[in-house]
Amino acid sequence: MADDDPRAVKPKDETKPELEITDQAPSHGLEEGWRALERGDTKSARALAARSLVETPNSADALLLEAACARDEGDNEQAITLLRRVCKLDSEWCTPELWLAELLAASPDTTAEALGHAGHALDLADEEEEYLNALVLKAGLEAELGEVDEAKETLRDLPPPEVSLGDPLLALEIAELWLAVGEPEAARDRLRTLTKSEPEMADAWYTLGLAAEALDDHTGMRSAWKRAWQLDAASADEDAVARLDEGEVLVIVEQALGELPEKARRLLVDVPSHHHRRPAGGDRRRGRPGSAHARALQRDAISRDFERRWSARPDPDRAVPAQPGASGGER
Repeated sequence: MADDDPRAVKPKDETKPELEITDQAPSHGLEEGWRALERGDTKSARALAARSLVETPNSADALLLEAACARDEGDNEQAITLLRRVCKLDSEWCTPELWLAELLAASPDTTAEALGHAGHALDLADEEEEYLNALVLKAGLEAELGEVDEAKETLRDLPPPEVSLGDPLLALEIAELWLAVGEPEAARDRLRTLTKSEPEMADAWYTLGLAAEALDDHTGMRSAWKRAWQLDAASADEDAVARLDEGEVLVIVEQALGELPEKARRLLVDVPSHHHRRPAGGDRRRGRPGSAHARALQRDAISRDFERRWSARPDPDRAVPAQPGASGGER
């Protein structure tokens, strides 16, 4: 990306020394603790963190591992308490700020506080992955707080939509955010790039259909949703759906589309803007459940309509209903 592009990901400052979390690099015991946590062995991970704290009291590294264990066990209250300690011990560390923001964002009572930590994490981010995640989290929280203009401004700092981000779920989340703040064209641009790089990602095609519908592009909407259902049918476990040939799939989809636009307009309402993910590498962060889960439930409801129509076995030569209501409906 060009150096003068304000949306480019901030490059790492090679002149800046590597951040030291404690006086020494994380001990072998802590590394083993993280590996234990990755295996789901929180008991061993906690024991190794506790041992490290005996050797080095107030170790930010060990406290972060304890916080990760608490989160994995569903004890968000303890995780928040521990992360607050880590942030006080090392105010220049992006990771605990980001984790804390995500946990606080799960409660409406602490959304504003979460936004503050997300903004601080964004300021501290050196690496591309943490920068993008902090930026998207901040924009999502701004949108949830009704600060739509601020959310749009934050999202404009992203790389251009034609740039593949290397994280399909994050790219999908960005597109959903653009839809949530009333910018379907920006969402469509991002989704076009995503469907080129991930042509088998049904959720991307489905959301592309939502963007097209919001732009009154009914041809694009139908095309994207057909592709989403084709992918769903191809990967379905149910033999009945899997046995459908392409012609039958398209007929059923065309019939189902007669009812979908009104449903689709309700899909993004009150849907949180953060998906559930565990980034790779050393950042062992797990985002809070959100739009991906909600979207799956919504699509599952529509899939039931699909299966109901399949059970009627429509005649492939049957005329396809005309596109409903040119005048649309209330959002």
